[in-house]
Amino acid sequence: MKLGLLLFPAPRGSAQLARMAENMGFDSLVFADTQNITPEVWGQLMLAARDTERIELGTGVTNPGTRDVAVTASAALALQVESDGRAVCGIGRGDSSLGKIGRGPVSVQEFERDIDRLRRYLRGDSVDRDGTASRIEWHAEANVPPVPLEVAATGRRVIEVAARHADRIVFAVGADEERLARSIAIARGAAAASGRDPDQLPLGAWINAVVHPDVAAARAAVRGGLSAFAHFSGFSGMRPEAMNPALRDAALHLRETTTCAITAAPRQRTRNSSTTISSTGSASWGQSRRPCPASDAWPRSASTSAGWCRAPVMPHRKWSAPR
Repeated sequence: MKLGLLLFPAPRGSAQLARMAENMGFDSLVFADTQNITPEVWGQLMLAARDTERIELGTGVTNPGTRDVAVTASAALALQVESDGRAVCGIGRGDSSLGKIGRGPVSVQEFERDIDRLRRYLRGDSVDRDGTASRIEWHAEANVPPVPLEVAATGRRVIEVAARHADRIVFAVGADEERLARSIAIARGAAAASGRDPDQLPLGAWINAVVHPDVAAARAAVRGGLSAFAHFSGFSGMRPEAMNPALRDAALHLRETTTCAITAAPRQRTRNSSTTISSTGSASWGQSRRPCPASDAWPRSASTSAGWCRAPVMPHRKWSAPR
């Protein structure tokens, strides 16, 4: 099992965040790619690569809507070179990055097409772009291993797409163990149906949590991180009405009432943490981001262990090795 963090990059602070994560013993660090809220992600990852030696670095996550996948592949390959093989390319359909420019996530059909293209680019293969043979022409000169492709997935169709094409899947389905179990079963079934060995498909999850001996204090502290992610579902162009009633009501409430802002490199320290439960049922700890206004309508959870963190920090991600 490997443990990592998902953070917002911060101007003049990303390299420090990466050093902190590496010094704390985490295996991976991914930065959110949301251009209206944070600095351009690949540049910040390059700075993190320069100041670290061991930790895996990548996007958590980029999307095919704001960047063509050829651009993403070239950037990921550059990071792979500069980090001496420590890059990962995390991608999803797009939430805040597209919501902030008035667009919804790319369709599942488009997403499958685009991640297939991205996977081919990352491996140095030729990609048919409407009759034009396209490839990353400097790939062979890079002389580095292929960048792993990690897909963030929530719904059944995207989980199935990820199981067919991705090197890894990271579930964004919350902390409910039954929902995680269903997601794992979908991924493993789709992998088998596509001719892949399900035991060779690494799976992981993103989960928010705060650990505190006082349950009320823990709930108050975790609301910020939870509301931030719930707010993504309420962006213009999203479809919260398609969610189950409890999640729909929270997303619509946050669309109407909540504005979350990110501050650069704050100095305050909070006793927050984030816990991930892997597909094997084990738990690990990380960090949760600084609170922003929240709604009592959003469900809250807490779990074990604790750690010091600095804001702005997003809930962490991790992936587990194949069984």
